Amino acid sequence: MTEENNLSTSEEKSKPPKKEHGTTSNYSAMVSYSYGFYMKRDTVSERIKTHCLTFYQQKDSPEGIVYYACPAYSKQTALPSQGFKIHISATFLNSEKIFDIAIPYLLTRRIAFKVVASNRILRLLNEDRFGYTQVGKFITIYPDSVGRFVSLIYELDKMLINFEAPQIPSDVRLHEKSIVYYRYGVIDNPNNELVLPSGSIVKDERDPNVPIPEWVENPLLKSQDLQKSISQKLLLDRYILLKVLRQRAKGLVAMALDVGNTSPPRVVILKEARKLGALGHKGIDAIDRLEKEFSFMKEVSKLGICPSPIELTKG
Repeated sequence: MTEENNLSTSEEKSKPPKKEHGTTSNYSAMVSYSYGFYMKRDTVSERIKTHCLTFYQQKDSPEGIVYYACPAYSKQTALPSQGFKIHISATFLNSEKIFDIAIPYLLTRRIAFKVVASNRILRLLNEDRFGYTQVGKFITIYPDSVGRFVSLIYELDKMLINFEAPQIPSDVRLHEKSIVYYRYGVIDNPNNELVLPSGSIVKDERDPNVPIPEWVENPLLKSQDLQKSISQKLLLDRYILLKVLRQRAKGLVAMALDVGNTSPPRVVILKEARKLGALGHKGIDAIDRLEKEFSFMKEVSKLGICPSPIELTKG
């Protein structure tokens, strides 16, 4: 669970109806994708060309190929095979401003990085079309040492503190208001493998529950509040998680047991809508869609043809 999310619950009866586009807020789980989005100019790809970055393609997940751009020196920089890397999140609405702040800073210091090649691709990325763990990853930065990692992450956070962006599910958030994230993983290893202190080799799974392996020491001075699993606490003081049904960029859908105001306890469906999740071109996001869906179901349920919504809670 994270801050700024909406939770909606309903009795488990049937699948709720699909929803259309939404606004700018953080989590929401049941909305159809907004296809056919049109932008007259792709400001990110224009900026990439202005800075003479090199376009390339990378199979970043089983779901498909993602196009990126990077400076020429990134290919020549000696990097560790594994270590801490930094991700900067963005929406297609603020990506050009984030680009204008972060990219010149990285170029001036000749820091290795890659950036999503266009706003169109960023939007697809944030709709988890390329896999849930890729959501939000607009800029990926590869520090060449632990010391550089520590200094970089705090500097970038200061520069980008006024922005909001989707949460990156595979990473640790620097703090609750930051769009800068980090994780430990493969940096320069074509086989996507991590070497343990014992010498054993394991795959880098990008597990959202393990952004930093237990055998790695977190070099940041102050402790980080890792995102707590939704299953680790009583939700809203009345729901016990039974099973996660779906987890997407828009949010979480789960089966839960309502032990609050009913006797005996009843099984319900819980939906979490994430701020800026599946952000539409009109600024409508997952939370806006879930709020609209809740109101719609509240009226239609009176006809007895859909589940009855129990409550809508803002956190």
